[in-house]
Amino acid sequence: MEKGKINQTNEDINVLKRYLEGLKGFYLEIGVQYGGTLNIAKEVFDGEVYGVDINPLVADEDKEGVNIIQGESTEVAKTWTKPISALFIDGDHDKPREDFEAWEKFVVSGGLILFHDCWDAFPEIIKLCEELRHDTRFEVVKEPQWHCPSNTSIFIIRKL
Repeated sequence: MEKGKINQTNEDINVLKRYLEGLKGFYLEIGVQYGGTLNIAKEVFDGEVYGVDINPLVADEDKEGVNIIQGESTEVAKTWTKPISALFIDGDHDKPREDFEAWEKFVVSGGLILFHDCWDAFPEIIKLCEELRHDTRFEVVKEPQWHCPSNTSIFIIRKL
């Protein structure tokens, strides 16, 4: 198992650090894989850090300071009760809408929703992000360069 492996670009890492820095409350990440971005969150986020994955591959030494919940994200959402300040969606790239719809209701007003992999290789994510750009319940905070994943592929909205 690779310790804290991160599958994001350097720009993605910088975006995560910049937008999570100083946020307080609960951070929830869907699709943790090796836990690399969970480690970023626990370094800069001021609160509890949770990760949900059907098959988390997080090394034992990377679990300190984070709460890993094993399970399918939409099923886990059925029993979730905590308000979320930052929601990072990086789960099943063919079904981002299901994750969004299951978890968005827990995001507090002013909270952030971040989507990873908003680029051409993942049309379902682009479709959802394009719709959310025009949804009056949200404010666009950061848009990726849709056709250039080497920069950042993170789309961020703030719940109004």
